[in-house]
This record gives sequence, structure tokens and C-alpha cells, in this order.
Amino acid sequence: MIEYDLITYLESDATLDALLGAGVGGTKIMPVIPKEEPTSPYIVYSSSIGDNLDETLSEDRVQLNIFASSMLVCTNVRNRLRILLDKQDEIQDTTFYTASVDYFVYWSKLTAGDIIHDPDRRLYQCVMFFAVKYKNKV
Repeated sequence: MIEYDLITYLESDATLDALLGAGVGGTKIMPVIPKEEPTSPYIVYSSSIGDNLDETLSEDRVQLNIFASSMLVCTNVRNRLRILLDKQDEIQDTTFYTASVDYFVYWSKLTAGDIIHDPDRRLYQCVMFFAVKYKNKV
């Protein structure tokens, strides 16, 4: 599934790793519902299959939720994710998604986002939605 290659790509970025404070061999990017409440900041992801009206390419929607104790950290992580994933105009970028074994990724585009504050958990949450167009290599 495309989201696994996408997450592998994100986990390989040293700047994002430093912003999240994951440390060597650790990860702060988790699927859907974390098993336990991680230390902030961290990212929770999910994906859904999009409308594949194009006969050649598939399109999925990937949701990234950033949780951080400060607005500044939340914004910094959001900005880094945007640099890494908002690649609509860089179709020919050969460095994009080199971690993908199964897919050719043609583009991804930030389609929506928002920042909210959860006073009960004392966390800011930044929600980002990306549309990703790809096709299988096989």
C-alpha cells in the first residue's frame, strides 16, 4: 500500500526526525491509533482509496495528524511535511519517493489542512490531507 512507502520516505528524513525527536532507530510516526500515548510531538497517519477515474494512475488520500505541545513545534513539523510531500509541480524529481519499491509516484498535493487545540490533552493538532497519484511498478 502506498502509505507504507510514504511513511518510509518520511522516516528517512533527518530534519523531520530531529523535529519529532525520535532518536536513533525510533519513530514518532504511527498508524491510525497509537498503542499508547507517545510523547509529543508525533504524527498519526491514515489513508483512504480515492476515486480512480484515471485508467492508468491510482489516487489515494493520506491524512497526517501532527500532535505537539506548542503551536511553534506543530507549525515547524507541518512546514517540513509540506516541503517533503507537496510535490505537484515536481513530477520529474527523481529523488522523490526513492524508498518506494512497488510504486511510481507521479505527484502528491496538499489538498487541505487545519490547526486546532485540544485543551483537555493540552496539545495542538495539525491535520493535513495529501492526494497521492501513483501506479504499480509491476
